[in-house]
Amino acid sequence: MKTLKAIQNDLANPLVQLQFLEKSISQLPSFGEKLADASLYPLRARGIEILQVNVGKMCNQTCTHCHVDAGPDRKEIMTRETMKECLSAISSSQIETVDIIVSSTGSSELILRSDDVRPLMKVRKNRPLFFIDIAVPRDLDPELNEIENVFLYDIDDLSQVVQMNRSEREKEAVKAERIVEEETLKFAQWQDGLTITPTISALRKKADRICSSEVSRTLARMNLSDSERQKVEKLAQSITAKMLHDPLQFLKSESCRKGDDSKIDMVRTVFGLENDDPDN
Repeated sequence: MKTLKAIQNDLANPLVQLQFLEKSISQLPSFGEKLADASLYPLRARGIEILQVNVGKMCNQTCTHCHVDAGPDRKEIMTRETMKECLSAISSSQIETVDIIVSSTGSSELILRSDDVRPLMKVRKNRPLFFIDIAVPRDLDPELNEIENVFLYDIDDLSQVVQMNRSEREKEAVKAERIVEEETLKFAQWQDGLTITPTISALRKKADRICSSEVSRTLARMNLSDSERQKVEKLAQSITAKMLHDPLQFLKSESCRKGDDSKIDMVRTVFGLENDDPDN
């Protein structure tokens, strides 16, 4: 794929681009109207905090979304004079966020040398400045690293960082795998419990129903005070709970959680739960 300029497309001209945009959005609300709708109109400048500088239009590939139409067939590269003007503009402005510079051009020679940056550091009062050179061949002078508080990183440095981060990610991956294994085991146990829970619930309900029925029948024949009646009820409930302890522990044991329903069926048969309505 070639750039718009290489195929001599009219849209390679910025003026034509603007005309095209104006024609395309003529039926849409203007930017000012949208701002007014959001109660943001008019926008007021608060100063410049970040400066982006495109050092050229030469690139190792052509992208349809590139706003500067860069590509391998574009040879325009910022001249040294223009670069010095950019550095001068930065040093004379109030821009504070010029701390990281990333360079990735298709230039065959260095585009920035240590002598270009050294005077700037005096103006910056030696505030740290980071350069990241991801171009092949390199864009930036290796001697930049010799300037105090100037840090230059290239592809090799980034590869080392990636390797270090990969090691850290691998450690975290081991932790993540353990978490997944633990949660999987918990889920499996919960899922196994779904087959046991109805039986446990049915057994408890039947025992409580029998206990309540027998206590009510017995108390109806006895002349007891409220306090004495409560003691009899608690005694019956305590006996029921102790009688249920062993069968409930058996149902909750590992032997009933291994997918073998025969033991659960045995408990249901022994306690006559097969024909019981679980809602009663």
